[in-house]
Amino acid sequence: MGFEKKTEAKREILAHEMNVSVMFVSGKEVLEKMKRDELVLSMSLRVGMENPSIEVASKLGFDYVYFDFEHGVLEIETFAQLVREAHLAGLIALCRVPGLDVAFVNRVLDAGANGVVFPHVKTKQDAIRAVELTKYCTSETITGKRGFEPAYGLPKRDDESWDEYFRRVNRETLVGLMIEDREGVDNIEEILSVKGIDFIYIGKMDMAFSYGVPFTPRAGRDDPVIEKAVTKICAECKKRGIPVRFSVGVAPEDVVENVKRWLPKGRSHLFMVDDVDLLIQGGRHYVNTLKKGLKK
Repeated sequence: MGFEKKTEAKREILAHEMNVSVMFVSGKEVLEKMKRDELVLSMSLRVGMENPSIEVASKLGFDYVYFDFEHGVLEIETFAQLVREAHLAGLIALCRVPGLDVAFVNRVLDAGANGVVFPHVKTKQDAIRAVELTKYCTSETITGKRGFEPAYGLPKRDDESWDEYFRRVNRETLVGLMIEDREGVDNIEEILSVKGIDFIYIGKMDMAFSYGVPFTPRAGRDDPVIEKAVTKICAECKKRGIPVRFSVGVAPEDVVENVKRWLPKGRSHLFMVDDVDLLIQGGRHYVNTLKKGLKK
């Protein structure tokens, strides 16, 4: 059986087993969970085509999968295939783009992305631009500048007009901003005043570079300068009801211990784990258990 037939057969099996809509997976439900500050789980995917991590994420109860175009070597064609598989598995797909590039944003949205994360947002104008690139121009979003091609993007329902379609897609397509520079921290109040921002990610490593201070990914305690910056962002997001997340560790016991300190300060219950990290953790547990149990 050829690759295309295998892929199609797998889609049919997944759709049948999971009893989910292939066509109309929406980011709106995930956003509502974020805003209620419920537990939202994301898996960042690094494994390639025919990705088993998507099926694993679905079976474990993850809410969405996350793809990265700012770093790594992911191609648009591969991304489009993986987005379709994610939708078949009942997951929405978000991706980080390299920047405020209209052509690139159009391509990931044409591929079916349910939301876009923009890195290194430093000013209010950056935030405005991010929203403009992600939204169609409608009576509700008059500043939208997203281009339209009917052959691509999220599908139109038979019972809705084109105007209803554009407004629905705008509501269901999420906009995330990354604050990871000193300038972004300084301008956080202006940035968050922009209408249409759905959530904030904080990039603590690049932020440490920006401030010229050391960063230790798994320490659980950041340099006081970064601690202060992150606290400021969390407080401003909390005032406006905007969900916010940042790394608090990799091992689950570290994550639980560290996040408890940040939840009262405004960090949301948003968590992301890399599929490779999960594979390493599970593999390490398996190997160590065998070695311990069979030790002579």
